Amino acid sequence: ALFARWSTTGALITARNPFLTATPHGGGGVTLSYEPMMPVAPAAPFSADRAHIGLHLLTQRKMAPPAQPLDEAEHAAMQRCVRAAIAAPQRASSVKINVGWCENDFQIDISTAAGRAEYKRIIDRAASLGIESILFAPRNSDVSSIGNGTDAWGWEQVLWFGMGERLRMGLWAPGDPLPASLTEMLDYFRLRGVRPVAYVYPILAFLAGTLPGGASPPWVVHGTYSSSDLATKRLRLGPMRAGLAAP
Repeated sequence: ALFARWSTTGALITARNPFLTATPHGGGGVTLSYEPMMPVAPAAPFSADRAHIGLHLLTQRKMAPPAQPLDEAEHAAMQRCVRAAIAAPQRASSVKINVGWCENDFQIDISTAAGRAEYKRIIDRAASLGIESILFAPRNSDVSSIGNGTDAWGWEQVLWFGMGERLRMGLWAPGDPLPASLTEMLDYFRLRGVRPVAYVYPILAFLAGTLPGGASPPWVVHGTYSSSDLATKRLRLGPMRAGLAAP
């Protein structure tokens, strides 16, 4: 965001894009712009991200360090601008969630008794602190392996409480039986009143090559995840991923 200041009045200038570039001009003028980062045909219509301009009266009081040296009115103006742009309704209280990988939970293998005991200590601490949810993404060698992953960043083994690889391969679906190791952990979450949250992303080539004759569902399209394209090497079906706009 940019802030202009006069003797008693200020202005906020920003846009709903995180990659803004500000170019100053003579006489106090400035241009705010960003690169679309997508192919745009020449002379084709393009809907730009929304811009915001607002005026406010300066308080002449600066925010205390370590905050940026903004006038308190500038800080309040930015807060109001952000709140106006939030699509989700505001809650009266915060959501308290512990992201399990902050404890390196992806290194904990809940297929072992020692791994389950270690993760239960994380759940116990969350419960003692009043944390409502944990992003639950440990390893589980009973059902998944990093060697079977098709994502370029190596996390597929922990998706969907560890069932993500089997879900993609058509070997498991929600409602099917769960391994005893996972059931034990879900029961412990319930006992301590903490909700497990699954780590998921929808772009993998779910059920690719599992239909009769080696066919794939309509949501599987040609594409890649990265230049390394691990999906191509491991699925051996050519570069594939899920298309979010596919039927």
